[in-house]
Amino acid sequence: MEILPKDGKPRKIKTVVSIQKNFVKLVGLSPFDTTLFHIETNRLTEETIFENFQPIPDQIKKEFDSFYRILYRLLVLEPQGEGVSGDFIVEYDTQRLPVLLKSRSSEERIQIGEYDKQGIPRRLYATHTQFKALVTISHYELAK
Repeated sequence: MEILPKDGKPRKIKTVVSIQKNFVKLVGLSPFDTTLFHIETNRLTEETIFENFQPIPDQIKKEFDSFYRILYRLLVLEPQGEGVSGDFIVEYDTQRLPVLLKSRSSEERIQIGEYDKQGIPRRLYATHTQFKALVTISHYELAK
């Protein structure tokens, strides 16, 4: 993932995401693959816990928190959904795959660039008032 803030230098970060029935978990990794932070959201209550393992400047934490709130809506989006996920309106392609999530109340949005043959998004482009982010999904495992 690459976050491009309006002011400042681009930041690249590796993440690992686990989507489970009751939780979404995301771990941010350093260039040395050590854990920088852990985010866990309860899908039933939508309570989110952000835990730092390394010192993270407030500005970076705030950017990532904002980005995660947008990304979370995509992660919990049901395939063939109803066109709404929280505050976001969802646009679908002709195969009923989501291609765009747009906030009703702000300029926040995620555009999905491409899907693989399993229907998994491979490239995401997020826009926020303070930054842009490019996400490339390089590897995933499907639960059996």
